[in-house]
This record gives sequence, C-alpha cells and structure tokens, in this order.
Amino acid sequence: MKKISGVVITITMVLALMLMPAEGMKTVSAAEEYQLVFEPGEGSGSMSSEVVAEGQFYEFPECSFEAPKNKTFGYWDMSGVDGRFNPGENVKIANNCVQEGRIRVTAHWKDAPQIHDGITFEPTNTLPDSSGSYYLTEDIELVDTWIVSENKTINLCLNGHGIKMKKSVNKRVIAVEQGSTLNIYDCDTVTEHKYTLGDECAEFNEDGDKTFVGGYITGGKCSDDDSEAYYGGGAILCNGECTLNGGTIIGNRSLCNHIYDPKYKGGAIYVSGPKAKFVIKKGNIIGNHSCTDGGGIFAEDGAVVEMYEGGNISDNCGGRYIYSGGGGVAVVGNATFNMYGGRISDNKAVTGSGVYIYDGATMNMSGGIIENNRTKDDHSILGKGGGVANGSVFNMSGGMIRNNVAESGGGVIVFNRQTFNMSGGMIVGNESTANRPDAGIELGTGAHFELSGNLEIYGNTNNGKAANVYLEGDSDTQKSTKILITGKLKNTLPIGITMESVTGTFTEGLSKNGDFSYFKSDADGYVPMFTAKGEAQIVEGAWNFVGIHWTGDAKKGYSKAIADYEYSKDQSVKHSMATKMTTKQVGRTMNYYAIVDKNWSIDGKEHHDSRTVTNLKKSNTLSIKGKTVKVQYKKLKKKAIKVKAKKYIKYKKKGNGKLRYQLVKVKKSKFKKYFKIHKKTGKLTIKKKLKKGTYKITVKVKAAGNTDYKASNWKKITVKVKVK
Repeated sequence: MKKISGVVITITMVLALMLMPAEGMKTVSAAEEYQLVFEPGEGSGSMSSEVVAEGQFYEFPECSFEAPKNKTFGYWDMSGVDGRFNPGENVKIANNCVQEGRIRVTAHWKDAPQIHDGITFEPTNTLPDSSGSYYLTEDIELVDTWIVSENKTINLCLNGHGIKMKKSVNKRVIAVEQGSTLNIYDCDTVTEHKYTLGDECAEFNEDGDKTFVGGYITGGKCSDDDSEAYYGGGAILCNGECTLNGGTIIGNRSLCNHIYDPKYKGGAIYVSGPKAKFVIKKGNIIGNHSCTDGGGIFAEDGAVVEMYEGGNISDNCGGRYIYSGGGGVAVVGNATFNMYGGRISDNKAVTGSGVYIYDGATMNMSGGIIENNRTKDDHSILGKGGGVANGSVFNMSGGMIRNNVAESGGGVIVFNRQTFNMSGGMIVGNESTANRPDAGIELGTGAHFELSGNLEIYGNTNNGKAANVYLEGDSDTQKSTKILITGKLKNTLPIGITMESVTGTFTEGLSKNGDFSYFKSDADGYVPMFTAKGEAQIVEGAWNFVGIHWTGDAKKGYSKAIADYEYSKDQSVKHSMATKMTTKQVGRTMNYYAIVDKNWSIDGKEHHDSRTVTNLKKSNTLSIKGKTVKVQYKKLKKKAIKVKAKKYIKYKKKGNGKLRYQLVKVKKSKFKKYFKIHKKTGKLTIKKKLKKGTYKITVKVKAAGNTDYKASNWKKITVKVKVK
C-alpha cells in the first residue's frame, strides 16, 4: 500500500509540475465576448444582433434598415471608435467599444438622389462648380456671384430652398458664361413663402399679402456701387444657355443713381450674345425692378428668349426713367422673343409695360396671354403700350392681349414706320386713358400693319367709347396709315377703325381677301364702304337696313339669303350683303337661318330671318350598271380573291352622300356561301374552292344623300363572275 501511495503521490507531483507555468510566463485566459447590436438612427426596422470577441476583426455588413423619407444609407459608426465605416470595412474589437455591456453599431443616413424631369439629382449644400445634376439640401447665402464657367452643364433643383445674395452686397446672384448651360428646376410644390410688393421690388415678409410656392433666387443687385455688375441682370446674367423649369426669381434689381444710365438693364435676367438663350418653361419671374429696360427680362445682341405655357412674368417694374420700358420683357438689338404660351401680367413701365421691342429686335407671339399690364406716367411722359410697345417687328399669330391700360396704345402701340403682322390671336378689352381713340392698337405714321386670317380685335375703349384701331396720318401728306390685307379675312366680329384723317381709304389688298363688312367705324356718324377699286374707306353717313330676301326656287330649295342696305348720304349707292347661314335638319324638314353679317350688321343692329322648307332636297343622282368579273381558278384554289367595287360596278353617276352595298342573291343559291360584300366599301370577296363556271349575283347599292340631296332608293344590278 505504501508503494502504491508513493506512486500516486509521485504522479500527482509530476502533473502539478507540468501544469505550472515557466518562470516569467503569464497565464492565458479565454477571450472576452460581447453582444453587438445594430441601431437604425433615423431609419426604422431591425437587424439581428451578433456576438463578437475581443481582438476579433469585425466586418461591417450591408444595411437592411428601412431608410427615412428622401434618405439613403450613408455609413456605420461603432461605439467607442472614431470614424465612419462602409459595408465591407473592418475594425478590431476592443473593450473600449463596450458601453453599458454591449457594442452599438448605428446607421447614419444621407440625402438620397432625387429623380424628376427624367434626371437623377444628387444632394448638395453648396453651389456646384462642376458639370452634373444636383439638388439643394439647404438655403444658400452668397457674398459673391456664382459663376457657371465655360463648357459646363449644370442641372440644379432648388428643392424648395433659396439662393440669395447677402443684403449688404451689391452683386448679381448667378453668371452663366458663353458655352455653358444652366437648367434650373424645383420639385417643391408645398413650401409657401409670403412677400409684399414695394414701390420698386418684391420683399419677403411673413405678413405679406402675396405668396408663391417652392424654391427661389433673390437679393441680386447690380448698381452704381459695383463696377463689375456693369451689364445688369440682378438674378442671372446669361451669356450661355439658361432654362427655368421651375422655381421663382423674385426681388432682384438693377439700379442706378442717374436719370438714365443704359448700362443697368434687366432687373432679374440679362441675356446677351448671339449664342445666348434664356427659356422659361415653368416657374415665375416676379417682383423684380430695373433702372431702365426689362424689369423681368432684358435681351440684346442676337440673344433668344422663349416662353412656354408654364411660365409667368408678373409684377415687375421697368423703365423707372423717361427713355426706357419693358416692365415684363424688353428685347433689343437683333434679339428675338418667341412667346408660345405663359402669362405676362401686372407689370409696369413708362413704355411697353408688358413687352418692349425696339432697335432691330423681333417678337413672335403664337400663344399665351399678355394682360393687366399698366403704363406709369413718370416725369410727365405719356405712357405708351400697355400690352406691347413695338419699335421694331411684332408678329402675332395666336394668343391674347387683353385688359391692359396705357395713356396711349392700351393693347399695342406700333411706332412710326415699324412693323406689326397679325394673322391670328385676340386684342380685346384694353383701355387708353388719354384723349385719343387708340385703346386696342395705335399705328404710327408709316407703320406697316399686315392683317389676315382668323383674328379678333374688339371691346377696346377710350373713356368708355369704342377705340379699337387708330390710324395716324402723315402731317405732310395728310394721308392715313393703311392696313395691308395679305390673306383672307376670317374675323367673326368687325374691326373698329378710327382715322386721324377722319375719312379716307384705309386698306390695301382687301378686294382679293374680303369686303368692307369686316370693318366698322368707331367714330359716330361714319361708316365703312367700298371704293371703286374694292378697298375699304371711311365715309360720313350711315347704312340703313332695307330687308332680307331669299334667293332660289322653292322647288329646288333656298340657296342663300341676302341682306340689303342703303347708304343714307347717296341713295344711288345700294349694297347687297350675303349672310352667314346655318342649317339644321329635323326629320325631313330643313330650316335655314340667315344671320345677317355674321351676327352683326353695319348699322349696328342684328337682323334675323328664317324659312322652313319641307321636302326641298333634290333627287339623288346615283346611277349604276353591273359588269363581268373574271377569276382564275388556279388562284382561287389556293386563297380567296377580293375584288374592289369599281371592278364589278360601272358608276354612271356615283350619287350624293356615302354609298352602302348589300349582296341580295346568287342565281345558284347553294353557291351563295362563296360570296361576301363589305357593306361600306362594296369590296366583293370570292372564297376559295369555288368550282369553275359562270355565276350571276345580284347586288344592291344606296347613296345616303346630304344637305342638298335626298337619299337614293336601293339600286339593283346583276354582276357576272366567271371562274376559269
């Protein structure tokens, strides 16, 4: 037993010695483990926690939390560790990562790209200096002009934020250099801003009585205090290509201290250069002010301005001083303004409160509205051209100029020897306040005024009296400016004319394109009538209505109605005027309504008459005969054959109205299934596998008739079909 005990003791001691650490060595304990949890930050949802060990290199995972609105995942951070980590990056786990018994990994979010207008915009809190598409994440205040330098293309979404020049700095907000492009967008349709209109410019005001929604550009100033701002354009100087697709340009100005300084033009926008172009597709240009021309937009030197349906230019002020104008838009020096749509309204200037065109510029208006603009009488100068002041070329084919006010030329004023071509559109409801009947259009001496097409000029007044078109006279020759009729006139209301010379011929080219009934005199006691050459003239006197008589034979139907007038000053002059007629069919009764002079008459009254005529339509002229059709059997074995109506019907007279066709019978009735006729076109289909032989088919045809002819009876014909 002692030996066994000794053996046990010896083994125990050896084991103990083996387990004892060598001198100077430390004991290695098991690695500490920690729970790692994920937190979503501003996001939502959950991610499963993990167990990690101290000293482990941990790889950050992809984020599966749900992002907050308009955000996307940015980076991870870990408690106790400085830095930002992307998925796939590693960090060594240490005990300093542990807070309250666990390691926290938190998701951080960034603004997500926005996609609208077919463009993906990346977020930015500064104005970019490289090409790309960006959207603002906050308002930006500038102390210097943001320059879009040459050969750069930038799409910038305001995203409801503002770009504003610091109040104490006299500089424009943006300059777009030649060869560069700036497209401005705004995706905010909710954020509302209030403002008031001061004497010169719009000002932001929490208690303001006016509002707009979305992002904006404001505070730009070009003044005498800043020599670098020589060209004007408080908000944008555009020497490249600029497009406003949204947002509001408000409260910018170009101001000077002199009575007239031509340098400072374009309160909001200045477009200059033969390659420069400014387009307003959507958005507002409101409450801007110019020292001289172009409160909203000024364009020169071959530049192009285009305006579309979503654009609005309103409440701008131009021409503070006596030789300037264009409250909304001013174009000069071979520049072009194309107005396809949109609205120019409530602007002010001494000349051309809506639009001012001069010195070789051109305006083309095919759509949109110019309305409620008003000239201001500064320095005792007569305000001219409430809607448009034309000192160059104005082409109007559509759109509307309405409810504008000026001392002279409420709607449009055309200065001496300048050009206005009107082939469409409306000039209505404008007003002039000086003692001159020129509320609609004033045409200066020698002005070139071309008229044609479907247009309307009416309802324009001076001190409550009709004043639609005023033709100035030449002080030397005493001849009035004339209207050049270059195409068929289609206006439904007569155009009121007043001549400075009182009476005389006022058209050229009318004899080929209409008659004097397309005009009337706005002056009491005067009327229009023909000259010996078929032109229109204003004469003293009045037309008196005589009556309406109907032409045509009762058995054939009335063909037209005639209105007869006598001219009171010369009983030998009598005019018969064909009226516009409308028809209405009720059953077999045809009613003719003669509406004299297109619902108006040259004596200022309406005259109506009607006749009800029963069964006065003419007999239909349809006359037909059957023909023989030859078909090859070998072709018919493979597929059906189609034959046009004119191949088997001889039309002696095709008749009146649409034709209808019908298959009546086949002489050998068992073969009828092989024939089919289209009821509208008459196309005959011969189905395949029809045997060789001659087939007689009966077809009937009917003409539907029209307003002048009755429907025909069914006409039957026999057609031979030979299959060989």
